[in-house]
Amino acid sequence: MVRNQYQAKMMRICGHEDMASFSFNNKRERMADRAYARNTLCAECSGKVRGLIVAGAPGGFHRVSPVMMRGTPKRVTWATQIRLEKLRKFGPVMAHLASLSEDPLARKALAVYEMLFAVTAAVFWIDNRSPNAFCQYWLVSEIEHLSRSTDLYSAHYLPSSVYGHCRKFEPALIAGARAVFVELEKVSAEADQSAQVQMGEAAA
Repeated sequence: MVRNQYQAKMMRICGHEDMASFSFNNKRERMADRAYARNTLCAECSGKVRGLIVAGAPGGFHRVSPVMMRGTPKRVTWATQIRLEKLRKFGPVMAHLASLSEDPLARKALAVYEMLFAVTAAVFWIDNRSPNAFCQYWLVSEIEHLSRSTDLYSAHYLPSSVYGHCRKFEPALIAGARAVFVELEKVSAEADQSAQVQMGEAAA
């Protein structure tokens, strides 16, 4: 069966408009794809997030609180070692993100990593022990999950999704990360309102 092709400009969850392309068989699929596109980052913001990881300079480090790992003694020992290895890898990235305190995307990315390293389930760390876990595209996806006011009906969470894990087992961590997102959105809205007022005064 030949699928229909669709392309249109759409407002993304980051507040920017860009082109979205997808294929569908029926109206229901088209509506679902449109809803998904509206709840993702635009291409520019997605690229910027991926670039933030690459820019993490070696040598820096970001302090995170220790956690009380949950699981069997053997799993706890193994998971603690895996977490430490991941922290050594992403500590410089987190330090770089923390230095960009005026960049909303950097602050959101840091909130995602802080949520990740607060996970206490040993099995989560063991399941994600691969060196490729928590890559650039993972970070984009996690920011998108946290940016949504409600979960998408069709949302699928990979085993590496810290949002998907916390949604089921450690929801308090999501609340903490989302507080950062809400604060940033409030600041952005206030800045937009101030800019509109200034434009109105200039035009008067």
